[in-house]
Amino acid sequence: MSFPGKITSVIEEFGLFSKGDTVCVAVSGGVDSVVLLYLLSELSKTFRLKIIVCHLNHNLRGVESRADYNFTKKLAKGMGFIFEGKVLPKGKLTKKTNESLQEMARKERLNFLECTRRKFSADCIVLGHNQDDRAETVLMRLLKGTSLRGLTSIAPKRGFFVRPLINTSRSEIEEFAKAREIKFRVDSSNKSRKYLRNKVRLDLLPALEQEYNPRIREALSRLASLVSIDDDFIEEATTRALSKKNNLLTKTAGGVLIDRLKFLKLHKAVQGRVLLKAINLIVKDRVKADVFVEDISNFNIYGSHLDAVQGVILSLRPNLSIDLPEGIYFIREYDKLRFTRDLPKEVVFNLPLKVGAVKKIKQLGLEVKLRILKNKPKTVSQNPFVTH
Repeated sequence: MSFPGKITSVIEEFGLFSKGDTVCVAVSGGVDSVVLLYLLSELSKTFRLKIIVCHLNHNLRGVESRADYNFTKKLAKGMGFIFEGKVLPKGKLTKKTNESLQEMARKERLNFLECTRRKFSADCIVLGHNQDDRAETVLMRLLKGTSLRGLTSIAPKRGFFVRPLINTSRSEIEEFAKAREIKFRVDSSNKSRKYLRNKVRLDLLPALEQEYNPRIREALSRLASLVSIDDDFIEEATTRALSKKNNLLTKTAGGVLIDRLKFLKLHKAVQGRVLLKAINLIVKDRVKADVFVEDISNFNIYGSHLDAVQGVILSLRPNLSIDLPEGIYFIREYDKLRFTRDLPKEVVFNLPLKVGAVKKIKQLGLEVKLRILKNKPKTVSQNPFVTH
C-alpha cells in the first residue's frame, strides 16, 4: 500500500473527516507536520478539503522561532492555502508558575487551534502525531504513573482533534520527505535532554529496542490501541450511567450534585469516570469562554485527588469536605455529593447536652455521649464515649 493510501485507510477507519470538510492543519514547520500538509494536499482532491494552515510562534527560540513562522507562512501561500498565524508576546511563557514550560506552551497551542477552528467554522483540527509519538507518550505516562485512560496515549480521534499519521512511524515519514525532496525545519530543542520526552526518544526507546524488543515502538502503539477499546467500553458505560433517566448527576447553579447511593451501585471503573466528568464540568465553568479545555489533566487534577474524594464518599462520617486544585471543593452531606467553586460555609451551631445521654449532632455527623470522667483520657482515640 502506498504512503498516501495508508493515510487514507486510517482516515476511513476512524472517520477522521468527510468530503467537503474544512480542516485546520497544525504545521510547526517540522518534518511530521510538513509531510502531513503535503499528504492532505494530495488527498484534498479526493476529499475536497478546504485547508487552513495554522502556526503558533511561542517566541521561545528567538531567530529560530521567527524562521519557523516565516517558513510555514511561505509554504502555505505557495501551496495555495489560507495561513492563520499568531506570535505570542516575548516572555509570556516564562512567567513564574507551577506548570512546566512545555505544558504552558501546549495549552497556548491548543487554545490557538481551537480559536482558529471556531473562526473558520472548521470541522476538525488535524495534528501530525505519529506512531513514535504515541509510543513515547505511553512510556512517559508509565514512568510517571497513569490510569487506563492515560495508557490510551494519543488517540486517532478525540473531539475535534484528528491524527492521520498515528499508525505511521517517524522513519517512514522521513523517508517520504527525502524521496519527495520536501523541505522542512529542524527544532534544535528536540536534542535537549532536559525534557522527559527527549530523553525517552533519544535514550530509553533506543535502549529498549537494542536490548529487549526491536519493535518496541509498534508494541507500545498496539498497546495504546487495545487499551483504547477497553476505555471506550468504560466510557460508554459511564454515558449510560449519566443518562437523564438515572438522575445520578445534576448540574446546579452552585456546581454539580451527585446522588451517593446511586453512585455506590456503579462499578468502580465507572465511578472514577463519573467523578472526572463532574470535575470537568466545574473546570469548564471556571475558565474563560475562549479557552479550550481538552481534559482535566490540564488543570492539575490527579489520581491522588480522586482517591481522596473516594475516601470521603466511603467514610463513616456523613459530613466532610476537602479542597481540590483550581479552587474546587468536594462536599459530602450525608448522601449528597457536591463539587462546587464556592467555599463551604463554616458550620455554627448551639446544642444542649445532658450528662449520660446520647446526642446526635447532625452538623458534624457525630453521636456523642456526655459523661464526667475522673481522669483525662490520654488520647481522643481512647475515649470510649465518642463514636463516629
